[in-house]
Amino acid sequence: MDASTARVQHPPCKWAQRADTVIITINVEDIEKEQRVEVEDNRLFFHCKGGHEHLVYELDFKFFKEVDSKSLRKMPTGRELTLALKKKEPGTPFWPRLCESKDKQHWLKVDFSRWKDEDDSDVEEDGSFEDMMKKMGGGVPQEEMLGGLDDEQEDSDDEELPDLE
Repeated sequence: MDASTARVQHPPCKWAQRADTVIITINVEDIEKEQRVEVEDNRLFFHCKGGHEHLVYELDFKFFKEVDSKSLRKMPTGRELTLALKKKEPGTPFWPRLCESKDKQHWLKVDFSRWKDEDDSDVEEDGSFEDMMKKMGGGVPQEEMLGGLDDEQEDSDDEELPDLE
């Protein structure tokens, strides 16, 4: 099957935001090198072949508000492509959704592991865009994965189970 007869589908995506940044993770395994990512201040276009069947995936949507298209950072892994973009108006209220359209996008979910709310009191230590990108490359820090558990706190999984009879 060639590219002209292949069925185009939306790749599964997750998104998160910070005060000044929007993060989009496109979940396609084995993205081929001929991928296309085009970012305009109000629009994202993505096209690739990937997965075990080399299917054609495509996204084309307008952002809720404008981004700085020149700030695009791409972080590819074997299973996904993460895009980070600075918001054009970083001091404004958080976006209620990623896309301009109010319709529910079946292919888009919230990435709670990277999400920061407006009212989060714990400010990132370094706060710079580049440092955040470095952190994203290594995954979630262990402190965040543990949810702030101290060594002295017991987890319910730590309790001993009675012997089987």
